[in-house]
Formats: sequence, structure tokens, C-alpha cells
Amino acid sequence: FNRPLFEAALQFALKRHPLLRALVRGSVAGKTSELFWIQAESTTPYIDWGPEGLPFRFPRGEAIDLSSEIGIRVFIRENHNKTKLSLQVHHACADGLGVAIFLKDLLTFYSVSHPSVQKMLASMGISRFDVNEPLLFNPLKEELLLIRDQVHLSQTSRMAVMSRRILRLLRFFTTRWDPIALPSSAGPETTTHPPGPAYHSQMFTIEETKALSSRATKEGVLVNDMLVRDLFLAIHRWNVRHDPKGKARSIRIAIPTDLRFLFDRRLPASLLIGVMFVDRTPKSLKSPELLLKSIYSETQYLKKWWLGLATNTLAKFLSKIRGGIKYFASSERYDPTVIFTNTGECIDESSLPTQGPLPIGDMVLTKIEGIPPIRAGTYASFGTAVFSGALVITLRYDKTHLTVSQGRELLDLFVSQIKQSSDARVDQARIDTLS
Repeated sequence: FNRPLFEAALQFALKRHPLLRALVRGSVAGKTSELFWIQAESTTPYIDWGPEGLPFRFPRGEAIDLSSEIGIRVFIRENHNKTKLSLQVHHACADGLGVAIFLKDLLTFYSVSHPSVQKMLASMGISRFDVNEPLLFNPLKEELLLIRDQVHLSQTSRMAVMSRRILRLLRFFTTRWDPIALPSSAGPETTTHPPGPAYHSQMFTIEETKALSSRATKEGVLVNDMLVRDLFLAIHRWNVRHDPKGKARSIRIAIPTDLRFLFDRRLPASLLIGVMFVDRTPKSLKSPELLLKSIYSETQYLKKWWLGLATNTLAKFLSKIRGGIKYFASSERYDPTVIFTNTGECIDESSLPTQGPLPIGDMVLTKIEGIPPIRAGTYASFGTAVFSGALVITLRYDKTHLTVSQGRELLDLFVSQIKQSSDARVDQARIDTLS
């Protein structure tokens, strides 16, 4: 990166997204409604810039404390021909799509700040300082942040949706599920976890991604439904392999759902999601075809009645009880088996090419990885996105319970299951080692 250009782009992007330059004030000991956002005096985030191979250096531990630090940190590692940019974002400030919106603003500003790009834009009559230019930056409305918890429905629709949300919450609390099996021993391990999140990623080819999409179309389902089905099967295989009683483990997958379709697309980066919970017993996993059909039917029903909002309804209820949200959030008994999030296109509505490496000023963007958050009782979280026409799968895992090689093994199970489902070519020897 050109450092002055990058820091200018970072400040520009932060100005467009208020929650990423704010602090939280209030007390978590009382009602959660006592918490509120304030503008930070300093909007310059922590930046750790160093050579490739240097471990991340965290200023106050790995976690971000929003009472004393804004919700974003920047880590850059580079050598003579490659740069890796890592953003650590507090989940209260932005979800995956919110981070993608922020990242697009940052990279677009960096790109158009480059002298060669400025010449091209000048010939088109476009200035990089025109923040209202829709060809470059989607106009944002900060005031939408004040009403992002409001859902506008008719009285009849509210009653119909609310009754179904209550039934869904009853199912949430009464259905039994299990965490993923933990290997009984670490086994031989030569690689240790560096500071920062423990994760692995896998980038599919464009051809493999197209094969997956074609298969979903042939089956009459969405790609996301196929990925959820394959994740159930992969987790079941993992459980059987690492637990003598793994065949009896039930699985719950938490699926965050984007709620921005309910609002103006000019909403700045924020946390605006519901969560769908999909449960399956080992018996229901015997037929992959029937499993896929049942997942498609269930997710369509959940979307039709906006039942991902059931968790939001629960949060509003708990916020009225002193210490309610703090108790619920700190209790591991409600954590799902795994989390699965799909952000879709990493850089949506970009004027840059949609397939192949993306030119960013004097650089070329070759890959984007989204590393989803995990909870104490959920040892693995999977994230998927499409970058330049290619599917990218990321696994973040709890490094206090899983080793580097075990994390890789878990991701490989998921990847091999996806490739088998899409009829894409798979290295049979590699699959044999995973079975």
C-alpha cells in the first residue's frame, strides 16, 4: 500500500460509517437500555503495520473494548510484492455485510486516489472528493441508524408474525442439540497458533462455483440451502469420527440473515441481522436428498414469516429485565453447534470487473476472506462469500479446543462434501483420508 493514500482512504471510509468511529457509554450492570453510542474524540483506529510473518500485535489484548476504543483495528503485513490487509471489527459495530460496505468504500477511495486513476476520472468529469457521486460511492444516510431496530408491518402482519415468532422461540428453548465433538487428544502438532483468530480458508475455482450453482438450480433450491445441507453432513461425519457416540449427536446451525431489505440501502455499516436456527437429528441426515428438500422448505418458511427476527424479539424482551441480556449472552447452554454465515458477493454493485483480480489503484485485489465470530460454547463458525465469481469458505475455530491440523481437517470435510454435492472434480485420495 501507499501508506499516505491508505490512511486517507481509511479516514474517508470512517467518516461515512459512524458506528465504526464511536464509543459505548453506560453500564452493563443494569438494563441494557442504559448503553448508548457517543462520538469518539479520536477517530484514528489502531494500525499495526509490519513485514510479512510478523505476528499481530494487539494493543489491549485481542478483544476490543468499546468503552475505550473504537470498534475497528487495522493490521497490514507486506513483502516486496504482496500486501495482506486484515480488519478486526467489533460485531456490535457491523456485521459481515456492513464490513463489506466499509471495505468497498475504503478500497474505492484508495483506488481513485491513485494518480493514474485520477486522470481517467478527470476525463469523465468525476472528482474523488465528490462523496455524492453514485458511480463511486453509494449515498448513505446516517439518520437511518436511529431507526434500524424498527420493522414496518401492518397490524395484521405484526400479529401473524409475532405468533409464529413465539412458537419459534418455544422450539428454540425446548429442542435438544449438542456441541461438535472435540477430539480426545491433540495428536502430533508441529504448528502453533499465532496471536489473533484461528482460521483456515479455501477458495474454489470459478468453474467449481458455477457447478455448485448449476446443481442448486437443477435441484430447485438455493445455493445457500445446499451449503447448509452439506454442513450438516460434514459436521455429522466429524462427530462420528471423533466421538464413539457421535452418531447420536443432534446438530443446530445458526444462520444469520440480513435484514437490510427492510430498510433503505443507504444505511451505513451496522449490525442488522436476525438469526435462523435449523436443527436436525442424526436420523434426519440419512438421506441427503430428503435433507436438502426439508432445509429448503424450512428456510423458505422462516424467510416468508421473517422468523429470523425471533431472536430480535427475544433481545427486546430481555432488555427490559435487569441483567437479562447479559445472562443470556454469557450462558453457553444456548450456543448452537456451529454458525454458518453467507455474505454473498464481497463487493456488491462495484463498477470494477466482477470476475478475475480487481485493480485497486496501483495494486490488484486477489482474494477476500471473511472471518466470522465465534462464541465460548460454539467451537466453529463457517463463513462463505463470493469474490470475483469464486466461492470462498472460511472456518474460524476455538484454538483452546482445536489444533491447527484439526481445524484444517474440519474445513476439509466441509469442502469435500460441497464438491461431491456439486459434481465438481474431487481428489479421491484426499476424500479417502477424510472418511
